[in-house]
Amino acid sequence: MFVNVIRRTQPATELVTLAEVKEQLRIDNSFTLDDDLLTGYIKAAREKCENYCNRYFASADFTVLYNGFESPLFVPFPDSTVTGVNYVDMDDNSQTLSVYSYDADFQQITADNFDAKTVKVNITSGATNNSVKQAILLYVADFYEVRTAEKAKPNLAAEAILYPYRVEIGA
Repeated sequence: MFVNVIRRTQPATELVTLAEVKEQLRIDNSFTLDDDLLTGYIKAAREKCENYCNRYFASADFTVLYNGFESPLFVPFPDSTVTGVNYVDMDDNSQTLSVYSYDADFQQITADNFDAKTVKVNITSGATNNSVKQAILLYVADFYEVRTAEKAKPNLAAEAILYPYRVEIGA
């Protein structure tokens, strides 16, 4: 079972552009005073969607840490590509696992069993999705319209869009 996920890189691009947000909010492109604010809201809205769904939508690199090795290893996020598997053997030597297979449909890495104290799996994860883009736009609109310390209300429309993409992770 995995014990921790570490994001190694930030997404190179956001799923939603500033132009798309301005169109959603009916803001003329020539009005640039709020561009930095809106750009921050785009990132915050994407992160809100990712946290709600327990998965990543903007492509980035991650390391998944496991205590020991037992085949198969479960990769916690759908839409992932495995880019490498490393482990620390029982003598505290770092090793690279060169022979393994990854089944993306079942999110599982299989290999011959071996003794390992820890295993690090490097993945690239993220999936662009038009429905998720719509949820991000809804959250950005909420953030922009309520720029005070007022407690935010749930956005039921965004949550309804995101619900099918949720991944339950836990014991």
